[in-house]
Amino acid sequence: MQVLFCMTASGTGVPGGHQTQITQTAAHLEALGVHTRITHDGTPDLTGIDIVHNFGLKPEHMRRIRDQGVPIVTSTIYWNRDYAYGLTAYRNWWEKMKPRFRMALVLARSAWRGQYPEKCEALMDRQIRLRVVYELSDLLLPNSQSEADAVYRELGVSTPYHVAPNAVDPRLFTLPEPPLASRAGAVYVGRFEPHKNQMGLIQAMRGAQIPVHILATKHPHHERYYLECQRLAAKCRNVTLTVAPNFAQLRAAYQQARVHVLPSWFETTGLVSLEAALCGCNIVTTQRGFARDYFGDQAWYCDPGRPASIRTAIEAAHAVPYRSELRERILNRFTWRQTAAETLAGYQKVLHLRRAGVTSGTSTPEPLVTTTV
Repeated sequence: MQVLFCMTASGTGVPGGHQTQITQTAAHLEALGVHTRITHDGTPDLTGIDIVHNFGLKPEHMRRIRDQGVPIVTSTIYWNRDYAYGLTAYRNWWEKMKPRFRMALVLARSAWRGQYPEKCEALMDRQIRLRVVYELSDLLLPNSQSEADAVYRELGVSTPYHVAPNAVDPRLFTLPEPPLASRAGAVYVGRFEPHKNQMGLIQAMRGAQIPVHILATKHPHHERYYLECQRLAAKCRNVTLTVAPNFAQLRAAYQQARVHVLPSWFETTGLVSLEAALCGCNIVTTQRGFARDYFGDQAWYCDPGRPASIRTAIEAAHAVPYRSELRERILNRFTWRQTAAETLAGYQKVLHLRRAGVTSGTSTPEPLVTTTV
């Protein structure tokens, strides 16, 4: 089987989990006998290609591929409208409706002034564009059942799906040898950007007894946010920053800390949480998104909009021994070898349906096979 992984060049400028997912899935598919190639060309040469695996192609690219008769499988990596419109985790009716009223006011004021609100257009356009892309696909590969549910509930697509979980490499992320006599502090790994909420973490832990170490790369579009985080951290004796850490620094930080915290405004998974758990950290993660499908009741969840919630979750996770059950859960369900196996199962089903004359958009959306997620 010849598979072409397609990601437009716009997805290469920002390091993150999407790039890890692409490279690791491709490498582990090779181990299963699938020949893979990665391209950033929206109009690639499809000679000899059996399947195109899409990571962020535009509708016009999808149509060109379909015109050539090559089936398309799409990894959704979907953040839903709850995140986009700020409609999640409310404590009362007013808190739920306030963002909607604010958006309505912005639209009305812009219409009155003859202006066009570009951000609102972008949010609305994204939902339409995603639906088109998903309908042009032969199969969707969400990272969890919750993500699949959100895609079909919010976009109403008819394309079938198969859950292929995000994962971690247990050869790279291990417990320290020999085991450390003691572990302490909280560590954060990620990118400096508003979505990841480092500012909220710093504000939440200011003055706490638990030291916090933030290791993060700079996002090319959010330099001002990084500088603000740096300014706030300088005022906190218990917060330190490491910019652009190398792999050895990351693994050492995982292996020395008691807690890893990821208080993002939304996460489909949080690959760094999986990495940290294999290295011996208790996990604090956001309650917004799909992380619960991975960590179940073996992690602590926080509301990214409430500093008190972030701090309480970190303190609770820091006060107890490491939960080894989470490590076993990850090793049993969420390694790249398992991801590749589920991805290959999806490919095989797509080719079978193509041979049977079934194309996307002709069936009620349902899982193609039962998965372990």
